[in-house]
Amino acid sequence: MNIFIVISIVLLIIVLIFFIFKRIKVLLHAFKRGYNNALPLTQNMILLKNIEQLKDIEFLYDEKKIFAKKQKGSTYLSIRQEWKEIIYQNQKEIKNLYEQGIIDDWVECRTKMENNFTFEDEIYSLLCNWLERIDWSNTDDVKVLFKYIELVSNDDYTLNGLVLLKYHKRILKSIDMLILKEDFKIIDRLHHGNLGELISQLINLYFFHTKYNYNQGHCAQYDIDRKEMAKLIPDFIKAFPADYSNLTISILEKNTENLIETCANLLHFFIVNKIDHHSSFTSKLFDMYQKPSDPIYDNSQSILKKTFQISSLDDVEIKFFIEKILLNHLKLNSLENQEREIQNHIDNLEKNNFEEKIIHKYKKLYSELSTNFESNYTKSWNKSVQRLAIAKSLFESLTLIVVTFTKYPNIQVLRKLLEETKTYKNKSKLYDFTKKPQIVFKDLHFKYLVIEELMYNQQILLPGFDVKILASEYNIREIDVEYEGYEIIPEVKKYFENLDIPVDLLEKVTTLYQDSGFGGGSEFIYQLQPFWDPGCGDEVFRISNKAIDDLVFLPNLKMIIGLENSEPSAKLIKAIQNKGIVLEDEDTY
Repeated sequence: MNIFIVISIVLLIIVLIFFIFKRIKVLLHAFKRGYNNALPLTQNMILLKNIEQLKDIEFLYDEKKIFAKKQKGSTYLSIRQEWKEIIYQNQKEIKNLYEQGIIDDWVECRTKMENNFTFEDEIYSLLCNWLERIDWSNTDDVKVLFKYIELVSNDDYTLNGLVLLKYHKRILKSIDMLILKEDFKIIDRLHHGNLGELISQLINLYFFHTKYNYNQGHCAQYDIDRKEMAKLIPDFIKAFPADYSNLTISILEKNTENLIETCANLLHFFIVNKIDHHSSFTSKLFDMYQKPSDPIYDNSQSILKKTFQISSLDDVEIKFFIEKILLNHLKLNSLENQEREIQNHIDNLEKNNFEEKIIHKYKKLYSELSTNFESNYTKSWNKSVQRLAIAKSLFESLTLIVVTFTKYPNIQVLRKLLEETKTYKNKSKLYDFTKKPQIVFKDLHFKYLVIEELMYNQQILLPGFDVKILASEYNIREIDVEYEGYEIIPEVKKYFENLDIPVDLLEKVTTLYQDSGFGGGSEFIYQLQPFWDPGCGDEVFRISNKAIDDLVFLPNLKMIIGLENSEPSAKLIKAIQNKGIVLEDEDTY
């Protein structure tokens, strides 16, 4: 046979084998995909019913609260309430075993309850199965999945944290894969409703599951899982900069080890790509009302330094950074920028066919901008000055920006702001910390009772002290009442300790009352320790034997109520009674 014919036949056979193999591979892949899609996502009848509810075009995913009227149709709220009741009943069944004596030990009962997350397991199994098998080109299925993720990503139905530990790796893998996909619209909404929001909801599962959802044996794994999730967040933000939330940033800042470098890279990305001031991330750095306990805000100056080291910013980028990010967060944006911002919002409302009354509201706001601009700007300026006077991190950040971009034309606005802040800092304050008392009480806790009587009961020891006012004017450091209020705030203690009480006022004290707290508590305590709670084990400020020497300052004292709350010594009781002062128990008065 001719060698050419043999070679041709062999090549033809090879080509045929190749095409047959490729076709078999395609068929196998199609079969596998069809098989996976045919598999039930869940066999739980409740969840199958919920999926049908989500498919219903009448489904109301916006919660509408109508007074005294029952809302028709299914909502996220109604489904979550159903889930909550199922979880409650599952827990109750275990508790009943303890009450019936089938489970002997309460600790064992609690452990069984903590480790029982049967229904939550079904919820998350469905979630992961769906994410792994969905055909992203099937718009109807993707829309229902979007609603389901929005339904799950919430803490309304009393989550058991252990369920997220179980499904962490699968959720992490799905998020990692989705970040690489191109964004697309899923549900028609004015804002979001896209793939980015779907991913954001998945990430925020790690916000709703907190350490309080876990028993102690799983806290270490909790930290590991959140650190793994936090590593994905910067890539997610860069891929979908309009779709992350405050919750996402909270996960990032509390679980990132190299926080300064991570945030510097993000800030540089926001500046170079001109991501505007609506960003939750930049608000953490520059917003007027961030808490000093927030890690990003606390490290803002270091983050800025690192940002400026990454690469030099050109004039356009500097202009965007100062005008569109910084001044916007300080509420000191120009009239032109404010008008442009509102007009863009009106255009979006009209594009999405919003109600005319809503559009009219913003058109009215737009028309009044120029008229009210000067007065509104002045108010914002004064607020910025007052805030900067106590906001050390923000003040230092603005100082760094002024020094770094000293030649930039618009920098004089920030320079003037800092100068006025320095002047404001030197003004006299309501509460004077420089004075020393002429009469020094040996027992500070006893002095607290005197302050309670004169400052809060008789209201003659002025000015009345308010810790919130102190926090608003104190400029040595930032006092975060919400964060620090579970312990005694040192500056409040110092103020009361150094407070001078004139002799003529001390002569007006006839009764002192030590409140146990269960009757409402004394006002001075809630200034010292705003979240003091006797129900959680916080104790009264006990009076000691040192108070014996302080009795001489109160010549007209006739009665002390509730001293038993201090568990006074026999020596103290005798000294008080020898002065002719009556002791009354709190519960008998």
